[in-house]
Amino acid sequence: VNAAGFKLSEEENQLRLALESQRIVVTVKGGGYCAPSKFGVIAVARGFEREEAKETLLHEAMHGLFYTSGDFEGACWAFWQSSLKDDERDTWREFLESVGYDASNEELAVNEFQAYMSTETKLFASPAGGKSKGKGNSKRGGDDSIRALQIMQAAFGEFIAPHVPQP
Repeated sequence: VNAAGFKLSEEENQLRLALESQRIVVTVKGGGYCAPSKFGVIAVARGFEREEAKETLLHEAMHGLFYTSGDFEGACWAFWQSSLKDDERDTWREFLESVGYDASNEELAVNEFQAYMSTETKLFASPAGGKSKGKGNSKRGGDDSIRALQIMQAAFGEFIAPHVPQP
């Protein structure tokens, strides 16, 4: 059982032990776990098809970049605050709510914005695709919402490219 009262599965406990053995995760007072330095672990749930796992890992890696590259994070906030109009931010928040996120959390909204806008290849691809999944429907309407997301994605891609660190 972890500090939050959740019982770890056998696989989760094995991962915890492996991370502890490398000092990536340490046990803290009260039984919780934390990373002693700026470090992250990216994982996906079992059962994904290969392509879905690849796409999910890329999306999650963008979250890692957001938290480890100050320049990238700053550029994401700059785009959010200065390049998007209020109605565009509202469209994004409505999309987030439609897929189960708490869109009132601005850090989450910005972080998910950059991850989706940097990696999404199918959801915003066509109005019919987004509409049929029940996603992207905002006060603008399904097709208009998808088109607005496509425009934001293109603008964000152009804006953020110089801020993405190269290996």
